[in-house]
Amino acid sequence: MTESDPKPVQANPKPPDGPDMPWPALDPATGRIACDLPCIGCEYNLRTLRADGRCPECGKEVADSIRASDPIALHSRWTTMIKDGLEILLLGVSFLSVAVVTVLMATMTGGSDFGLLTAVFVACLLLGLFLLAIGTFVVIGARPSSWVGQGLRKTRIVFFVGIPGTVMLIICAIMLSPIWWVSASVAVLALACAGSIPMSFSYYCRQLAFRYPIDRLRKTATVAVWATALCVSTLALQLFMFILEEAWEISFDTRVKSALSIVAVIIFLGELPLHIVFFYKLRAALNRFS
Repeated sequence: MTESDPKPVQANPKPPDGPDMPWPALDPATGRIACDLPCIGCEYNLRTLRADGRCPECGKEVADSIRASDPIALHSRWTTMIKDGLEILLLGVSFLSVAVVTVLMATMTGGSDFGLLTAVFVACLLLGLFLLAIGTFVVIGARPSSWVGQGLRKTRIVFFVGIPGTVMLIICAIMLSPIWWVSASVAVLALACAGSIPMSFSYYCRQLAFRYPIDRLRKTATVAVWATALCVSTLALQLFMFILEEAWEISFDTRVKSALSIVAVIIFLGELPLHIVFFYKLRAALNRFS
């Protein structure tokens, strides 16, 4: 071969076979990774390595890290976790509904079979609250893809900041109990912080619902948010009145407190079937569009 002859072009290696093998940020001319890509085994930066090679640190295939970084696969895992969380929430709300029914049965029967109904009520209440907590953390704990939108991330931050914030404020209120007016003021802040937890989760579910072009789902989501806001507001107002009575010895009319209690119970009873319908519709939308 003379110097004037063209140099042979080396063929790029065939990409490794495998299901759902994406090629984001892969230079087609060289077959090498063209962006920062952490190894799933040791977080070594795989940039400039061949797609059919292995990590020089831990020996894992580069193709595995490429698959794990696929935004479509990440979005699929995210929606799958949300659907699983919604199923747990549906079970939790269903058990709470059974607990409410047992209370109504005890009221209508005049206390007969009180022991059995009490056992059913306690079991359903505890199990329902436990499932609600698990389902809530599964839904909002699933980390959305970066291209889904920043709105979801901000709502998740409010939720996860509200939990330790409430705990810290409650501890501060207890420690400051000798100074009653300071302790009561901190307790009011803890009350407001605690209210942000269910509100942020309800709004997060609304944001999920508005990602899908279904008018009925969006309307149900909006109603659910307002119902949650009303329920949280009435409960917060009752607790605030209790703090005022205990700390500042401000008395309120018994009829006002009874009316607030009745309103809170009515809203809570309406929320149970509303959220069952909402969670069911949202899960159906996820199954349909994902």
